[in-house]
Amino acid sequence: MASPPKPNVVSVFCAGTDYDENSKDVIAQLYAATEGRPGVDRFFYAGPGSAGAVKRHGAVVNTVDSTMKRVMPGLGVVAGAAGVNLGQVVDTATGMSMHLNVAAAEREVSAVCAPGLTTVNLAGWSRGAVTCIGIANALARRGVTSINLFLFDPVPGTKLVNSWNWTEELNTLPEAVKSTSVLLMEQMVGGISTAKELLLQPLTTAFAGGTATVYPMPGRHNSAVENDSYLPEVAALGEHLCTQFLLSKGTKLSRTRTLSDAAVVEHYATVKRSQKRVAEASGYTERSFAIDNPLRESLFFVNQHHKRTFATVYPTVAQVLDSAFEVPRWNASAADEARRIRGGSPSMKAVLLAGLGTLIAARLPTFPTNRPRRDAEDLVRLLAELQGMTAEQTQTAITVTQTPPPSLFAPRLPTATRGPTISASTSDW
Repeated sequence: MASPPKPNVVSVFCAGTDYDENSKDVIAQLYAATEGRPGVDRFFYAGPGSAGAVKRHGAVVNTVDSTMKRVMPGLGVVAGAAGVNLGQVVDTATGMSMHLNVAAAEREVSAVCAPGLTTVNLAGWSRGAVTCIGIANALARRGVTSINLFLFDPVPGTKLVNSWNWTEELNTLPEAVKSTSVLLMEQMVGGISTAKELLLQPLTTAFAGGTATVYPMPGRHNSAVENDSYLPEVAALGEHLCTQFLLSKGTKLSRTRTLSDAAVVEHYATVKRSQKRVAEASGYTERSFAIDNPLRESLFFVNQHHKRTFATVYPTVAQVLDSAFEVPRWNASAADEARRIRGGSPSMKAVLLAGLGTLIAARLPTFPTNRPRRDAEDLVRLLAELQGMTAEQTQTAITVTQTPPPSLFAPRLPTATRGPTISASTSDW
C-alpha cells in the first residue's frame, strides 16, 4: 500500500508554561480549529510544567521527581503527601520540556515534511514562542526551507536560572524562516518582571525573510493570549492577527474569529482608553522601553498597526489629524466618516475627543505671527461633528479658535502618576 502523500502545509502550536491542549488560551483554540490529521497536518506541544508535558515527557519528568525525592527525602515526604510531582515543579521553573519539545518536533514534524516542498507554520506563546524558534532551527537542519512564525510575547525565563534557554538554537532565526510576526506586551502585572525577560534579539535584527513585523501592546504577559477580564481586546486582536497570518500562509481553519477593519480600530481604541490604567497598575519598566513603539505616547493610537488600520477605515479623518497636511482637508467624506465614528465606534470617539483639544491647541495662533495653522479649523469641525454640534455651534467654535483667549494656549493635560505623560506633539498624532 502506498504511503499517504506528505502535506503541503504543516501547522505547529506550542503552549506557554503550565498551558496545554486543554487550556482556554488562543494557542490551544487555534490548534483545535486547525483542519487536518493530528500528527500529520497539525501538531501541538504542551508548555513546561503542564499536565500535557507530564503526559508527553513522563519518563523524564518522573525520573526527575523520583531522583529528587530520593536525594532529598524530607522534601520527598512533603511533596508525596501533597501529591506534588517535583519533576513537574522543576519543569515549570526551568523550562526543561522546551528542549524535549524541540527534539520531539524535529523527529515528528520532519518525518511528514517533503524537504524543499512543505511549508511549516509555527505559533506559540511565552516559552512556547521560544520553542517555535528552536523547532524552526531543528527543521531547517532537516531540509525544510519554508518556515513562518507567529510569536506571542516570547520569554525563555529569567537568565538567572534559565541560562540554558538563552542558547543560539533558541535565540536566532534560520534562513529558512520566510516571515515572522510578533506580539509584544509592554507592561507586566504581578510577579517578578525579570522572570519575563523578552527575547528581542532575533526579532529586531534582519533575517533571511526580512525583519519581523512587531505589534506592541499595553498589558501583562497573559493578556496576549487570554480572553480574561483584564484586557480581553488584546487577546482578541492577537487571535485576529495570528489567524490572518496562518491563513495567509496556507493553514486551514475550520472556524475563525477575525475582526473587520472597523472592529480592529474599535478594539485598539478600547485598549488605548485603558492604557493609563494599565500603566498605573503595572508601571513602565525596562521591558516597556526595550520595545520600539513610536506611538506609545500618541494621543490617539496604540501602535502603527492601529494607525494604519484607522487610515484605511477613515482615510479623510486620518488626513485631518495628520500634521503633515497643513492644508484644509475637511469635506463631505470627512463629515461622513466622523458621523460613522460617532454612531458606531464609541471607544474611538472617546479617544479622539480626549486628544483633539490638545491637538487643536497646538495649531492655534502663536506668537509672533498670531496666525492659526490653516488646518486648525478642520480639527474643530471634526470635534464638532463627533459631539453632534449644530452648524451654528460649529461656526461659533471656529470663530473662537481664530481669536482664542489666553487660557486656550495652556491646556490642562492629565498627568499619569507613573510612566510617561501623553505627548502634546502633533508629529505623532
